[in-house]
Amino acid sequence: MVKIGSFYPNGEGATFDMKYYCEVYVPLLREWFGEALKKVVVDQGIYGGEPDAPPFFRAMGQFYFDTEEEGVSAYFSNLSKMAVERPNFTNITPIIQISQVIVEE
Repeated sequence: MVKIGSFYPNGEGATFDMKYYCEVYVPLLREWFGEALKKVVVDQGIYGGEPDAPPFFRAMGQFYFDTEEEGVSAYFSNLSKMAVERPNFTNITPIIQISQVIVEE
């Protein structure tokens, strides 16, 4: 299994509309990625390293695919649509990480 993570760094002036992301953007991604997308996990940062420290990331979206080929194809063939949609929920440029899932319990 492969995970493509979109990490939205926290910072001064950073904005992120979690409601829009979850209620509008994630359903669009499900539509665009199709059956290749197996699972979605969305996290909202609370603390960064210790209680009361600001989170390093405002939000993280993680998208799971059976194979690297399926994930890379689904994700990168929709980059332009994602770029057009992004200003509707954030002013943050995400950091993208593609990872192989080693353990899932």
